[in-house]
Amino acid sequence: SETQQIMDDIENANSQDAEAKKKFNKLVEDGDKLFKVGKYLDAKMMYEKALVIESSNAALLKKVSECDRLEKEKSLLVEDSSYRKIIGAADKNFSKKDYLKAREYYERAVKFKENDPYPRAKLLEIDAILNPKAVAAVTNAEPEKLLPLGIPLEKDDIDALAALKQAEIQRKVVK
Repeated sequence: SETQQIMDDIENANSQDAEAKKKFNKLVEDGDKLFKVGKYLDAKMMYEKALVIESSNAALLKKVSECDRLEKEKSLLVEDSSYRKIIGAADKNFSKKDYLKAREYYERAVKFKENDPYPRAKLLEIDAILNPKAVAAVTNAEPEKLLPLGIPLEKDDIDALAALKQAEIQRKVVK
């Protein structure tokens, strides 16, 4: 009877293992189907549920990180597409001479991609068109004269280097 109990326990454990393996395989299979159609976040969720059953499965861990990578790539493509649409709308309004509307779109584009010089250049161009006197005043202004620092030296390069070395020696002596 004790032997029978042990055998029943082993059979129960094997049955539970088979059940867990079946559930694991189903989750992975569902994840793979979602992955193939580009639903990477949903696939990742299935893979993570499967990892609860079999946490050290290296292939599954790799699939989870691949889902993350592909989802990020996908979102960057969507972001780039949106940015191009904004620039397209801005350019269209600019060419129709609707500068105020174009300005709005270029400003949105700058917020979207701060490092892209194109929308900033177009905003400056719009400023020049809408405020020609203010832009002319800034661009035509005389640059501020800088005051000379130090003693003017009217010698050749060799004499200048000698004077520099002499000044360095004096500075070291003062220290």
